[in-house]
Amino acid sequence: MRTSLLLVLIVAAASGCTFSVHPILNTDDLTTDIDLTGTWKHAVAEGETEPDDPEKWTLQGFANNSAYDATGNHSPQEFVVEIGRLGEQRYLQFTRSDRSLSDDSPILSGVPVYGFARFELEGDELRVYPINDQTVGDLLTKRAVPFRIFAPSDMGRWCIITAETRVLQQLIGEQSDLLFATEPTVLRR
Repeated sequence: MRTSLLLVLIVAAASGCTFSVHPILNTDDLTTDIDLTGTWKHAVAEGETEPDDPEKWTLQGFANNSAYDATGNHSPQEFVVEIGRLGEQRYLQFTRSDRSLSDDSPILSGVPVYGFARFELEGDELRVYPINDQTVGDLLTKRAVPFRIFAPSDMGRWCIITAETRVLQQLIGEQSDLLFATEPTVLRR
């Protein structure tokens, strides 16, 4: 299932069905030392053919580029993306700007939830490492991090982490290599 920035750009996020009711980044964790403003397109892997209408995300920075308004060409949803650091790693978190219930993404509407991913930026290449949805449940269970599974139908299943920000940050600091995918989703500006 795709999340949208990077849903999402990621967040997106290549593939992502894990969200949190609390952010992973506090105001003090936000950074302004890079600029993600622009239009980002999913990079086509070598040997693949580019689609006729590739997915693109446009980010407009604000708050000294610690936050961005994000819109996608295939998504009616708008997001706010924030970027920051936890230790030596960079992370982004995103949430919907409009939380109305008038669309087909119930997990991203009504109640604010956050998607998040680790990322690296090199020139105009953004590498996003989304949550590893295949192993997150086992990791959360082993670490006694509270979560719930939301499955309103056979077509959708989401993991909703309910732990506080400090617990999420500790988990990320200690288990980043297990929490995030090892292969990134690559986007180019």
